[in-house]
Amino acid sequence: MDEFEAFWQAIPAPGHRAELESVWRWALETFPQVKPEFKWGKPTLTAHGTFIISFDAAKDHFSAVDPEEIGIAATADLLDQAGYSHTARIVRIPWGRADHDVLRKLIEAKLAAKADVRSFWLRGQAADTA
Repeated sequence: MDEFEAFWQAIPAPGHRAELESVWRWALETFPQVKPEFKWGKPTLTAHGTFIISFDAAKDHFSAVDPEEIGIAATADLLDQAGYSHTARIVRIPWGRADHDVLRKLIEAKLAAKADVRSFWLRGQAADTA
């Protein structure tokens, strides 16, 4: 069993597992320029060697994780309108409420902000996560 499969299987509720796997597949299909990687025990998207976003599962929600804060900052109003609680680095998406339009804008914001970045992290950011 590979790391991804082990991650999916560790999500105890089958409906939650299916939802997050569906979001993951949607992201890979929607953004062909991203590369799926497994970092810090989480499914992670990178593009041209730079971090974009990772996902994690919890009891009441799944999370979109952005340690660099730029995607969440750029889409905070949309996240609020969608009813997603968030910090500067984590978006909590209640199970059954994944909004692909909001997730698309979050990922697009990260891709745009890091279009010319060739390091994994933005300089001076997310050092505590590396």
